[in-house]
Order: sequence, then structure tokens, then C-alpha cells
Amino acid sequence: MGQWDNGITVFKHVMLADSHDAGRTWTNHRLMTTMFGQCYGFPAGLSDGMAVVLHDHRYPRGQSHPLRSMVSQDEGETWENEVYYLFFAERGTGYGASVVLDDDTVLTIGGLTDKDAGKGSGGAVGHCSLAAIRWKPVRD
Repeated sequence: MGQWDNGITVFKHVMLADSHDAGRTWTNHRLMTTMFGQCYGFPAGLSDGMAVVLHDHRYPRGQSHPLRSMVSQDEGETWENEVYYLFFAERGTGYGASVVLDDDTVLTIGGLTDKDAGKGSGGAVGHCSLAAIRWKPVRD
């Protein structure tokens, strides 16, 4: 597990970086999420310059794990200090993905682990389902 000079653990977080050459080089590396286990970021952009990044909130284990989204109103330059809670399950949610529809509605699909799923990495096999939610981030 690595740390930055400011002591923040950077393992299992969503990080952002900028590229001005089609992804050949990256600068301005920074944390988007700040709690351990807020990871697996999935971005989507709206036609009006808003951006959303979906992410898991995996820890602490044994508690409800919501699937969340953070929102930027300026193409990712700054991020609101508000989080959208999209899924909430007793055992866990994760590996969500979003697409933006023509009317800027965001369609998010996420995996939900049933409460009777076993422990370990294979415990969810046969004990999970998918859920979909349509939502729109609020513009200030």
C-alpha cells in the first residue's frame, strides 16, 4: 500500500489525471476519493459539460456498501462536495457502469450481492443480481 507525502493512503482509491495529447502523457495526478475502499471509478460525460464518476464503497466489510457517484459541473476540473448514493444493499454492490442517454439521463447498472451469499471471492457466485437506475445529476 503506497502513500503520498501528505500521508494519504493511495491504494483502493479513484485517482484523476490530465492528458493534453490523447493519453500519451499524464499530469496533475490527484485523488478523487479519499476513503480506503472507494475504488473502481467509471466516468461518463453529459452534453452540457457535466461529468459523473461512479465508484464502489467497499469497506468496512460487513456493512452496507453503496454504489456512489461524484459530479463535476465543469468537465472534471472541480468536483462537488456532494455524493449521489445510487445503490444500497445489505451485502454489497459493485462494478457499476453508466451510459448517458440522449436526454442526459444517466443509466447506471450495478451488481448486487444477495444477503445469503457466502464469504470469500467466490461467495457471490449464484447469489447476485443486476439492478438498473435512471438518474440525472442536478445542475446548480
